[in-house]
Amino acid sequence: MAAYDNLRAVIAANVYQNNNNEVTADMVAAAMNAMVNSLGAEFQFGGVAVPTDNPGTPDYKVAYLAATPGTYTNFGGLVVAAGEVAVLKWNGTAWSKSKAFAGLLSLGVLPVGDLNDVINDGLWLLTGGNYTNLPSTSKYGYLRVTRLGTYVFQEFISQAGGNVYKRRFQYSGANMESWQLVGTMRGALPSCDLNDVTETGTWMLIDTNSYTHIPGGAVAGFLRVSNIGINNWVLQEFIGFSTAYYYKRKFRVGQEVEDWTQISGAGTIINNYNTYEVTATPSITTDTNQFLAATGDTTDRTLDILTMLQTTGVCRLGPGNFYVDGVEMPDNTQIIGSGPTTKVYLIAGANKFAIKMGKHCSVKNFALIGADTHTPTAPVGTRHGILWQGNYSETEASAQQPNQGVVDTMWISNFAGGGITCTNTGYATDKAIECTNCWITACDAGLNISYWSEFHKFTNIRTAGCWYGCINNGGNNVFVNCDFSGCKEGFLMDNSLNQSPNNSHGSCVGCVFNHSNSNAGVGIRILGCANGFVFIGCQIFFSQTVIENSSGVTFSACNYGEVNCDISIDGGGAILFVGNMHQAAPVISIVNNTHVVFANCYVRSTGAIVSN
Repeated sequence: MAAYDNLRAVIAANVYQNNNNEVTADMVAAAMNAMVNSLGAEFQFGGVAVPTDNPGTPDYKVAYLAATPGTYTNFGGLVVAAGEVAVLKWNGTAWSKSKAFAGLLSLGVLPVGDLNDVINDGLWLLTGGNYTNLPSTSKYGYLRVTRLGTYVFQEFISQAGGNVYKRRFQYSGANMESWQLVGTMRGALPSCDLNDVTETGTWMLIDTNSYTHIPGGAVAGFLRVSNIGINNWVLQEFIGFSTAYYYKRKFRVGQEVEDWTQISGAGTIINNYNTYEVTATPSITTDTNQFLAATGDTTDRTLDILTMLQTTGVCRLGPGNFYVDGVEMPDNTQIIGSGPTTKVYLIAGANKFAIKMGKHCSVKNFALIGADTHTPTAPVGTRHGILWQGNYSETEASAQQPNQGVVDTMWISNFAGGGITCTNTGYATDKAIECTNCWITACDAGLNISYWSEFHKFTNIRTAGCWYGCINNGGNNVFVNCDFSGCKEGFLMDNSLNQSPNNSHGSCVGCVFNHSNSNAGVGIRILGCANGFVFIGCQIFFSQTVIENSSGVTFSACNYGEVNCDISIDGGGAILFVGNMHQAAPVISIVNNTHVVFANCYVRSTGAIVSN
């Protein structure tokens, strides 16, 4: 079939993967390649035809590819319907038509012009016209345009080599990005057992090879494999050439493979347009391209969530329960729930995370649950709610870290680890996470910030019933209007073994440290912190303050309660209490430190001066 290499190139150039995870254009390409095999050695390829073309009366057998709807008068009056891709064949005496997929794609020939002006949803064939702003010198190819919110996404596959290019810009014409080469198409799959095909890729299954575990009694078709790379999950999708039925299944490498499920019949396609403009509602009862619906059971939805993130960038969860075994979010993605009625559970026994965020990720508006119940313990365990993790260390200073993450409006509970854990993300100011408006309850640590993890911002975070309200062992971290009350221990900074030279030097502004350990515990404990920390406008009631071998710690304009608000200082350098109010004179213990200063601190009921 070497004579048909040019036809195969045109097919590859005009049809490409459309990221729908349903009946994709890759499948069309595979189907048309199968048509090439059916033409026979006598046929020559005449090119891409449009209704106005006139091929004359060829003296040889010839076939044309046709996608533009209309009557092909000079091809025996054959009609190509809207959405149809066909092969028009001349056998030496008469014209005939072979259909590829009817009603599958809305294709047309793109009029000549500037690709910068093509901003509406569509699938277009480029046939060598006078086009400008193409990504390559080839003017034959295939263009897909998708509108997502205010942005236009364009993908182009060139006839020359099957190269695939992408770019985006705002439909106003602003922020026009350059074309980027992102990949090429793949070829035929050798004879094999499909259960063994676990490598990410897109393959054509041809009827001259032999395959086992192929669905629907098919002998040929198209297989797409996505190896998620987490917990050995593999997603397979298949469409048969003869029926165009679409099947899907998922399994873990080395474990039992589930049966194929037929998702759609011939000619069915689900579009992913306008994903970012839809608001979740309680009426979500079945999966769509925009939402995942709760199944009402304990089915593992990890792969479903990951697949939606990879294909649309956003996974919206309806109300109900979702069980996961560790969702590792791809970069630049979002998970959005429908409020506290959306409950995401970490499957029992998984010593990991419910959600691990990548670069530029956001998690919003749902409940995240580690177990039905949990009694917090110390030391902190290894089952975390949200994990913001890098690999920075004193010896890995150049390592790449996640950056610019957002967590907003979450209800996090019952994790034998951190509700929100930040670890080893480094010193750079943008390698940080910003968290706001979250309730965190019954976790070993509400906020769990390790050494070498800096510049994180926490606003309106409330922890309750945790062993530690917050462990802040990094540096440059800021807490505003947070409440660490009702925990075994409110706020801990521990560099007692000099674990990190870049510790502390952050601040708590307007935070609350009340009722620690049933009114008998420590609200603030600072150990071995040499770089200073500032508490401004904070509330400390029924909770002790313990500072050991630390320097540069300041309490300013803070309000202390009457009972169990003792202040204990052992060793270290300058410690400053200035402008604070106490409901009763505190018990103050200072040893091995002559640099502690109380200035303008008073007992508010008597006006007595508080001093050391």
